Formats: sequence, C-alpha cells, structure tokens
Amino acid sequence: MFRSSFARSIVPTLRRVAAQPVWIATALSVGAHGLFWAALPILPSSSFTEEPDDQRTVGVVELSSEEQARIPDFSTPSLELPPLSESDLYSLTPLPNQAPPSQFFPPFPPYEPNSLPALPTATWFPTTTT
Repeated sequence: MFRSSFARSIVPTLRRVAAQPVWIATALSVGAHGLFWAALPILPSSSFTEEPDDQRTVGVVELSSEEQARIPDFSTPSLELPPLSESDLYSLTPLPNQAPPSQFFPPFPPYEPNSLPALPTATWFPTTTT
C-alpha cells in the first residue's frame, strides 16, 4: 500500500520536473556526454595516432676543409659587452633625457579641510502605530 501511494505522489512530481526545459537540457547533456564517453574508445583512432618517434639513424658526414671554413664560429660572442663587476649588478644608471619624477604627474590640489559641503541634517520620520 505504501509503495503504490508513494508511486502515485512521485509520478506527477517527476512529470512536472521533466517538463521544465532546464531539466530536459541537463538530461540530454548528461546523456550525450555519457554516449561520447562510452563510444570514444570504439571510434577509429586514425585521428588519434601517436606522433612518430623523431629519433632516426643518420650516417656520419665528413666535411672537407672548405666546408669546415664555412661553418660560423660560435665559441666567441659576436657582440662585445662591457665586463660587469659585483657592485654594478644592483645599481641602475638613469636613462638619458628623462624628466624628474615630480614632472610625471600633475601636482595635487592644495588640501582644504572644509572643502566638502556640510552633511544634511537627519529628518526623523514619525513612528506609526497599528
């Protein structure tokens, strides 16, 4: 008896919930994602092929002295940099043609403590009794 009355009360509730678009969309989304999750291992894996191993065997090539002369020498840097000392690491030199920091922003207006208008006086509302 309990099960039948429970079933009778739950069926209309489920119908009302199932008729709402949010619940329909949620059920369809969960179902579609479950279908994709179940079918993904079955699908042909042509698009999921692993990258070929980039290691391959190559023969040794011997360069002639003319070919060796064409190879650039990377052992010495092409740009000569000045040597750095320990004290220079944390000191910065100013950039040329820079304005002093006070000229970056306009000055603040002078401070006036009474520049704000006075607060309005509070008006008290009468209490109503019922």
